[in-house]
Amino acid sequence: MVQHMLLIVVVAPLLVVGTKPNWRVPMVASWLLFAVVMWVTHLTSIYDSALDHALVHALEHLVFIAASYVFWVPVIVGDRAYPLRLGYLALSLPQQAFLALAIYSSTSPIYAHYPKLDDQKAGAIVMWVGGDMAFIVAIALVIGAWMRAERMSDDEDVERHRAEEQR
Repeated sequence: MVQHMLLIVVVAPLLVVGTKPNWRVPMVASWLLFAVVMWVTHLTSIYDSALDHALVHALEHLVFIAASYVFWVPVIVGDRAYPLRLGYLALSLPQQAFLALAIYSSTSPIYAHYPKLDDQKAGAIVMWVGGDMAFIVAIALVIGAWMRAERMSDDEDVERHRAEEQR
């Protein structure tokens, strides 16, 4: 689970920062893609199949990175209004928390490779706490970027006013 969290909340955002894509997917579509990928890969036989077959495991990681990349673009690339970015991230918190809670609350093992319920619960806790922390940090970063943008806008207004006064 830690490996998956790193792919989703570290690797994918860094790829967005490094590549600065010039394309956009509607926010609703990117959010839904990410949510569907997370739920389908964690609550179907795909997860066990990935542990049985190296190719499926590699494809699962590729899908995690791709869906996460598409998810992070509207947050990181600066052409979306800050309130939209904050709402987008805020809606992601319960989505991943409910998935983690579904895994944690299961009364029997979901994954054949992890027959101990305690292992499954530990993975769910990593998903829940790690995901919440990642989204909260992202929310804080967006708020910080918004505050900097407002400050720069205010500074530009002051400079424009001074220039007008000197005429």
